[in-house]
Amino acid sequence: MMQFILLSVFLICSGCASMFEKSAAKSLQYDFIMVTNVNIIDVENGLNTEKQTVLIKNNKIKKIMDASDIEQPANTLLIDGNGLYLMPGLFDMHVHISGKNELPLFIYNGVTTVRNMWGTGNMAKLFGIPNQLELKKEIADGTLPGPEIFTAGTPLDNDSFVMTSIKTRSDAEKLVLDHKKNGYDFIKVYDYLSYDNYKDILEFANKNQIPVYGHVPKSVNINQAITLGQKSIEHITGFLDYDKVELLVPESDIPAIAKLMKEKKVCVCPTIIMANNRKFMFDEAFYGKNHQSFMTKFMDFFSLMPIKIEVFSKYNNKDGIPYNIAAANLMKKTVKVLKDNGVSIVAGSDSGNPNVLAGFSLIDELFLLKEAGLSNLEVLQSATIEAAKCMGISDRKGKVKENFDADLILLKNNPLTDIENIKSIKGVFVRGKWYAMDDDRDLK
Repeated sequence: MMQFILLSVFLICSGCASMFEKSAAKSLQYDFIMVTNVNIIDVENGLNTEKQTVLIKNNKIKKIMDASDIEQPANTLLIDGNGLYLMPGLFDMHVHISGKNELPLFIYNGVTTVRNMWGTGNMAKLFGIPNQLELKKEIADGTLPGPEIFTAGTPLDNDSFVMTSIKTRSDAEKLVLDHKKNGYDFIKVYDYLSYDNYKDILEFANKNQIPVYGHVPKSVNINQAITLGQKSIEHITGFLDYDKVELLVPESDIPAIAKLMKEKKVCVCPTIIMANNRKFMFDEAFYGKNHQSFMTKFMDFFSLMPIKIEVFSKYNNKDGIPYNIAAANLMKKTVKVLKDNGVSIVAGSDSGNPNVLAGFSLIDELFLLKEAGLSNLEVLQSATIEAAKCMGISDRKGKVKENFDADLILLKNNPLTDIENIKSIKGVFVRGKWYAMDDDRDLK
């Protein structure tokens, strides 16, 4: 982990974005990119198809053919895939983008799509966080290197300085319509909404076809959240009591809840890494003094909230380390039970928090999902095909397939046999641009 932190600092300080653009500029000189004689990983069924050639044009996979049947168009950049593995780019389904310097770190780790959970608001303004819709547009236009962004506006809560407060039914309707009008991709709900306010938000969101993701409020039980139409459950809220580190529902009830979740197509984004990394919160070797300073400011900011977030105020200290270890272990246990009962698990890091690093922490989350008991294939699915289904974009993302987006990772080793191989990145395709890395994982 320490080498990841040092590397992330190096990348930011060395002008990572400009290096990425230099790498991608070469591929833009060509009409086509062809990856020859490569192994293609099918994340749907766990198969590895050998000796394939993949033709990319612009942002799309134009053709996949047997390596013996190569049809090379003129002006094609050839990439030798012999002995390498091609798989879909990764999703990070729970991020908080705090600045442009973070964006290349996602690409560096093979993350080509992110779901940003906090787009605007007082907290964003206080920390100078850029407008997420503007970042989304710059990336889509090709003027800024980064993953494709899907973003919420300000989370909806009750009596909050840092979020948008909902008091009435008309508030709920107006804010849902504003989200849709302004171009946000979804609505995020938070902990302290009243049941009536929450119900109103879901009613208007469903009516206007904008999905609702986020926390299950404390006033709402998990069955109500699923039935009313929340499509993604963050941090396993609704299932866990984080203060007591215990289940809110009997484990014997989970099969019935899981059945309802499958019927309603609801996914769970655990973010185990958030609790796991809090045990390093006061470790100077892990963070360094500057990061600790930021953490303190972050904690002070949460103390301004009229309703305190108890986990931040109570457990983010040295005495809270055993609590955080216990919470991470309970999360892993619950993830395994949910997965065994057929619930869609999607990978997210909660990056942007003081103890979670962009890009790198998504990889760490995959390893924690493996520790929870998921198979290598299930772990890969959580950050590819399951994430795409959860977002409603599985018709263009999450597979290496003709006419799908050319968001891809080229690996030196097979992650189906060892999930650690997800780090063996040779290069990344983002919207058809090729970002090559040498054997030491420095950008070319």
